[in-house]
Amino acid sequence: MPAVQLSRNDMATLSPTAQQLLWHINDKLQRYHDWCNTAPNDQATRPLSEAQFVLNRLLQDTLPNALQRYLQLARYTPEHLRATTADNLSADDMLIKILQQTEHQLDTLLAERHADTVAQLATDYRYVQARTPNILKI
Repeated sequence: MPAVQLSRNDMATLSPTAQQLLWHINDKLQRYHDWCNTAPNDQATRPLSEAQFVLNRLLQDTLPNALQRYLQLARYTPEHLRATTADNLSADDMLIKILQQTEHQLDTLLAERHADTVAQLATDYRYVQARTPNILKI
C-alpha cells in the first residue's frame, strides 16, 4: 500500500532525492501498517492520535496534491523548477521538504509504536515476575 502511485515517467521527473524519499516513505508506511495490523486487539480500538491524524492528512491530501502540482510545473514550465519562489525555495526544495516532513511523521509514529510495544512487554514481564517469583529469575 504505497503512499502514492506514480507512473514511471512521473517518477523519472522527480529528483533523485525526491525519489529516494518516496521509497523511504513507502517502506516505512508499509512497516507501520503491518505493525498496526499485527498488534493485539486493544490497539485497534484506540482513538486516532494527533500524529496519526496528521499522517493520514499528509498521505491522503497534502502529499498527492504536492506531487500533482510539482508534476504540473515539471510538465508545463520545467525551466522554472529550480528557480526560487516561496521562502527562497524552489519547487524541488518545497517538494523535498514536504517529503521529509512526511517521513519524519512516520518516524515519529514508528517510535511511538515501539515505545508502546516495549511498555506492554515490560508489563507482561512484571506480571510474570510477580506471579512466579521463585521460578523466573532473570
